[in-house]
Amino acid sequence: MQSCVIGLEHTDVFAYIGLLSGFMRRVGPGMDLEKSFEINTHLRVMENKDRFLEDVKLFYRGIGSKDSHVEAFLTDDVVCEEHGFSSYPNVVRKVVEGYPHDWAVLRILFHDFAQLIFRD
Repeated sequence: MQSCVIGLEHTDVFAYIGLLSGFMRRVGPGMDLEKSFEINTHLRVMENKDRFLEDVKLFYRGIGSKDSHVEAFLTDDVVCEEHGFSSYPNVVRKVVEGYPHDWAVLRILFHDFAQLIFRD
């Protein structure tokens, strides 16, 4: 989640943002979907589609299907869908089937993320 907060708060510095086994929003008590943009102000930059598409070349989200935090990731899917972010061409989502939150899935996700970064 730190990648998301730091990256989205500084799109003038970071054009490639990778959430590897992470999520977009702060989670925990009182962190429901209704308050997503109130609590998670870093997400507001995504609401300006033109600016987001210009500043961010890639916003990558990935997780293993057996990760203990997969529910938070899937809830982020709802946020992306409701706000239209999932249709942005620079937003990529990947779930690696059968992997928990460990180094093996991070290696898979990083490899996938790196392939998208270094293709230019």
